[in-house]
Amino acid sequence: MVTLEQIKTIALDLPEVTESLHFRLPTFKVGDKGFITVQKDAAIMALPEELSIALSGREPEKFELVHRNRKYFVGLKVNLQKSTITELMPLIQQAYEHRKLNKKIK
Repeated sequence: MVTLEQIKTIALDLPEVTESLHFRLPTFKVGDKGFITVQKDAAIMALPEELSIALSGREPEKFELVHRNRKYFVGLKVNLQKSTITELMPLIQQAYEHRKLNKKIK
């Protein structure tokens, strides 16, 4: 099982990452864009849609697509009880890079 502390250690080690709350849940951001929000037994990761579809299709017990209003793709929900930190490390990095590349310039 992956813990918040494990995710926090990895996320905060990335450049320009801050921790805040989003709907009272720990969220890690690069700039003003969240790339991972941690729930009790799951994490929502802002990964590219194509990668998320592939992961959820391959391991549906571990990964689930998240949509808003059943049509707008939000990210990938990861079951932390069925995952290891070793397999999540590259996904955290990819979510970070995806948000960093797609953050709005102000």
